[in-house]
Amino acid sequence: MSQPQTPLSINLVNVWAGYRRQPILADISLSIAPGDFVGVIGPNGCGKSTLLKVILGLVKPARGEVTVGGQPPDKVRSRIGYLPQLTQIDFNFPLTVWDVVLMGRYGKLGLVRRPSPADRAAAQAAIERVGLADLRHLPIGQLSGGQRQRAFIARAIAAEPDLLVLDEPITGVDITTQHALSHLLEEVNQGGITIVNTTHDLNCVASSFNRVVCLNNRLVAFGTPEEVLTRDILNETYGSHLLMAAGGDRLFPLHDHTEAGEHSHAVEKQRT
Repeated sequence: MSQPQTPLSINLVNVWAGYRRQPILADISLSIAPGDFVGVIGPNGCGKSTLLKVILGLVKPARGEVTVGGQPPDKVRSRIGYLPQLTQIDFNFPLTVWDVVLMGRYGKLGLVRRPSPADRAAAQAAIERVGLADLRHLPIGQLSGGQRQRAFIARAIAAEPDLLVLDEPITGVDITTQHALSHLLEEVNQGGITIVNTTHDLNCVASSFNRVVCLNNRLVAFGTPEEVLTRDILNETYGSHLLMAAGGDRLFPLHDHTEAGEHSHAVEKQRT
């Protein structure tokens, strides 16, 4: 695989965006530096996926400006790798692991060009990097949840991106796979790629990311984990007193629906 170019910066200025004239994101201003590893947290429906689609250029802001590497997102899309939520993907479609990962090269191919030996080498290297070389000829629908996540991360990596945008990449997989995928993404980031990653896993946010976006339809906070993973900011982000639920050895945020929250214990900081 060739080396990435220059990690991409991301800038949003007074961005409003949504669907069918219903705002999901309100007045978001945010600057992500090249090479940052950014976790985006917030409750369901707060606009996390919409924020990623705005960065990708898939959702156009109703107001405000978005630039990636100083340009409109659609001008640099070939330099961006994207992993959508797997719930959006039809796994009955007859594609093998190899087919899925090779799709990561299509943004570089144009409309008529066939994959070159270099494209195939990049896809093979990505498959090997996520540990699926022995399964490359299996239909994607026959894989476990964790294996599917690996395949789609490999597709994103195969694009040799300078920016990687990931929507819940460790959701719905076992703890061992979560650790492995988190470690893989840290390695990718250390290799010089900017990463923006939505997650519900606050342990992962605290231990892996160097910047955190706290979102609840508006920008609640943006900073280092030490700066933003506080009781007050988390309660404001999730709109209630915060309860933490254990999933294996990781912690996830829950809402406290008691009238006054008298039996909740808000967690100020959690470190692995």
